[in-house]
Amino acid sequence: QEIKAIENAFEESQDTVARSQALDELYARYTHEFLNAHEAVRLGAVSDMLDPLAMRSTFIRHLNRLWQGYSPGPMTSLQREFF
Repeated sequence: QEIKAIENAFEESQDTVARSQALDELYARYTHEFLNAHEAVRLGAVSDMLDPLAMRSTFIRHLNRLWQGYSPGPMTSLQREFF
């Protein structure tokens, strides 16, 4: 009886180890295939990948695009801070 209990416990621990290894492999595969920047750009989840060194120039380029459509003028309607 005691030997059977030990064998069952050993099998369960082996199943737990195998399950843990399988989950680790699945997580690594998922991370490699889906959680990388190139795949996110390909799928359209992000619009641009930024190199930290090129961040300033990219930021300025986007701000310039926003400022091109702006034309200062007098207020033509009621302006409120809170709606």
